[in-house]
Amino acid sequence: MFGINVMYRTQFRRTLGLVLTCLLLSEISYGQEISHVQEATFLLRALSLDRNLGQRSGSTISIAVVHAGPAGAEESDLIAKAFEDAGQSGVLGRSLTVQVVIFESVEALIGRVDTEGINVIYIHSSIEPALSAILQVTRGKRIPSITASRTFVESGVSLGVYSFAGMPKVTINVRAAQTEGLDFPAQLLAISTVVR
Repeated sequence: MFGINVMYRTQFRRTLGLVLTCLLLSEISYGQEISHVQEATFLLRALSLDRNLGQRSGSTISIAVVHAGPAGAEESDLIAKAFEDAGQSGVLGRSLTVQVVIFESVEALIGRVDTEGINVIYIHSSIEPALSAILQVTRGKRIPSITASRTFVESGVSLGVYSFAGMPKVTINVRAAQTEGLDFPAQLLAISTVVR
């Protein structure tokens, strides 16, 4: 009996997340670009639907916004602030920490993941030349990779939210998501663009 109640509560939370996502969609005017806070909100909502979230993150979701130096520094700071704003009340009872990381090497990023407890990596568009190197880290460590670039999702990042005709578009690379240990419900896949 207790297991059934837990199952229904979990399903309720997931459904509530989808409803809230749809409500957020209705707040965005057609043709208007979505903000970093809206992107961060959608990404956090989608991550909250991952059935493996608890195993991966424990009590804290720790996001690293990874960029390639001066070209992405200012926007990466804005994105980190957007995640902090979007996750002020936490994500399914988990606290949220965000840090900006300059990509220097695979070894340096692995060191930060290991020592600082990073369990989600946001990949900034400035990182394009090093994308495959960062994906080695996310796949090897089974850390979700997220982005605001459709091209990056098509190239192997697990989850992306970007503006398409002024509307937010959630895109999931199913193979990458599975490799990184994400397990999204069919309801999320049904309202997302899926890359296989």
